[in-house]
Amino acid sequence: MTRTRVLTAATVALLAAPVAAQAAGPRATVRAETAAKTVLAGDVKVGAARAYLDVDGTPHALQPNTVLGQLVTGAAAAGADLEIGFNAQFGGFVSSIGGVAPANPQTGSWSLFVDNALAMTGAETATIKNGHEIVWILDPDFNEPGPTFLDLDPVKASAVPGTFRLTFGVTLAAGDRPVPAKGATVLVNGKKHTTNARGRVTVEVRQGTAWTARATLKGSIRSEILRGTAG
Repeated sequence: MTRTRVLTAATVALLAAPVAAQAAGPRATVRAETAAKTVLAGDVKVGAARAYLDVDGTPHALQPNTVLGQLVTGAAAAGADLEIGFNAQFGGFVSSIGGVAPANPQTGSWSLFVDNALAMTGAETATIKNGHEIVWILDPDFNEPGPTFLDLDPVKASAVPGTFRLTFGVTLAAGDRPVPAKGATVLVNGKKHTTNARGRVTVEVRQGTAWTARATLKGSIRSEILRGTAG
């Protein structure tokens, strides 16, 4: 059973948090990853809920466009369980996404990244803007470096007769200084390609065909999956 959810119409109205208002606000992708699996795929842009229930069933209102509200919306859209704890001093904090929680909550947590940089504020304070990429990474031990993860983006597309060229950029996110992912493998329709020192690689796909791409790098959490049609 989902422990945290967008509230019922009556409670939402009470908290001045109409779900319908999400459509008018900014939308961003939200992804959640562990070293072993993808919990939220990050392939759909969603807005932010204005309220949530904590693990004790207590409702809490949120300001517009918060990252925490976006996670509530994204988890609900994906049908994923979400548990949010509450602390009177610090507010809401994420304890479990998709049923996945740190093995030791004393040393592990779900870490928040906004556009590949570690967030300097909590999810209840951080806000989303159109086009933001929000990523939650399960950190098993925040006393140790890492984990790092990859972000894959299409940066250029061009067509020549019968062929479509796609240039991808791969970023290695670690802490507050993301860097180009040199030597990453980008798998496009089953074929492997390797990024250069700038974290980029150009591939050719037959015009009019569908493509799927994902990046990997030893020691880092894989990127999201991108899909499209050549031309």
